[in-house]
Amino acid sequence: MAKLYDAYGNLVDLGRLREEVAAPSLLSVRSIWSEHPTRDLAPQKLARLLLDSEEGDPESYLALAEEMEEKDLNYRSQLGTRKLACAGLPLVVEAASDEALDQKAADLVRDVLQTEEIEDVFTDILDGLGKGFSVCEIGWDTSGRAWTPSRLSWRDPRWFTFDQVDGRTVRLKEPSGPVPLPPFKFLVHRPKLKSGLPIRGGLARASAWSYLFANYGLKDWVGFCELFGQPVRVGKYPVGAGEDQIKILEQAVRGIGSDAAAVIPDGMVIEFVKAEV
Repeated sequence: MAKLYDAYGNLVDLGRLREEVAAPSLLSVRSIWSEHPTRDLAPQKLARLLLDSEEGDPESYLALAEEMEEKDLNYRSQLGTRKLACAGLPLVVEAASDEALDQKAADLVRDVLQTEEIEDVFTDILDGLGKGFSVCEIGWDTSGRAWTPSRLSWRDPRWFTFDQVDGRTVRLKEPSGPVPLPPFKFLVHRPKLKSGLPIRGGLARASAWSYLFANYGLKDWVGFCELFGQPVRVGKYPVGAGEDQIKILEQAVRGIGSDAAAVIPDGMVIEFVKAEV
């Protein structure tokens, strides 16, 4: 069998090209289940996870970027516009030269790209616009004399991290620690939206603080709408009432606000104070 070498002259393990390297597994560090950092998101928490992403632990930040795309309609729309604009462009493959070998290589690439799923593939690749990078694993068809990519599978960026030395080289998370990506097995996209580290270049990082403040404002508006027009409810308990009785009255006052009904012991009073203009 012919030997294959990578760009640095290293021998490539062909067996690795035939197997899934970064598939999810419940028993490994690559789980499909994710934390939800937008829950109880506060300035201190956001600052912490952004700093962690710079220092080599981007998992919480990447989970935040995923949730922002699910919960913020404007952010999702802006990302979707950019993804669809690229995915819908016509594909043009140009040979490196007029030589027969280069022309044959270009024809091979054109044949591989003539698939109905190519727009979905581009959408997966462009996931890096929000998160700073994206990774797709190449599945190779080895049935013929010439090996060709049969599929590109999106891989959750939480399953990867960056080299601690250069901050740019993507590493695959393994139980033993981050390992280099096997050659010819992954397609890594690092969109050049800004200079600097890829993990700091995604649109999610630039939008995170706006998302946080907008989320605070939305919660305030929801709370206002819930209470608007309702009279203030004041519960009065008799002198000498025990702590258990006070708790019962407090639950009754709160229940009127949500259930419009309450039960209180005899001797207790609930007064409705209506705001007058």
